[in-house]
Amino acid sequence: MTHERLVLKGRGVEVTLFHATVQNGTITAGAVYTTAPVRAGARLKHENHKYKFPAIPHGGFFLADITITEA
Repeated sequence: MTHERLVLKGRGVEVTLFHATVQNGTITAGAVYTTAPVRAGARLKHENHKYKFPAIPHGGFFLADITITEA
């Protein structure tokens, strides 16, 4: 299932994934916006699911392919 915009929330950080595809517990996206740095292994929530994130050193908008797995 493809989402135009998918928002995940964690403690003190909100991550928006653009053109995100959710399939079998994995999310892939082509662009990311984060309100603050994300530490490696951080778990962010979307609805009833938690996803484990890689490190994102500072907040901002990034044009980069990212793959996130369900924790």
